Amino acid sequence: MSFKLFILVGLGGALGSISRFVIGNLFTCFSPWTTLCINLAGGFTIGCFHVVFQKLAYPEFFRAFWMVGVCGGFTTFSAFGLDFYKLFQQQQYAFGILYISVSLIGTILAVFLGFKFASVTFYSG
Repeated sequence: MSFKLFILVGLGGALGSISRFVIGNLFTCFSPWTTLCINLAGGFTIGCFHVVFQKLAYPEFFRAFWMVGVCGGFTTFSAFGLDFYKLFQQQQYAFGILYISVSLIGTILAVFLGFKFASVTFYSG
């Protein structure tokens, strides 16, 4: 593993984290739905990147920057955990369980849809 890959992951992570910060600040109140939407978008995006980078045989540094860095910095699983904890602190148990269920299933579905979308869009022939 090269130093260049570490730098690319760090730069991508910074870009993803800044993007997450900007989107999160568009909403001034606590909203787990912001985190959910970001995780779904990140899941879809990483699914697309996986197909594109695999099919076009992009060098490892593209994957390091875009998938590990940008998507890793953008998606917010730690914020997801905090949102869930806050819901339970507020004794919103049913909403917390619903939030976990939709987040997990939705993100996995978003990855699948991103994979299919990129496969059809970029490699339908």
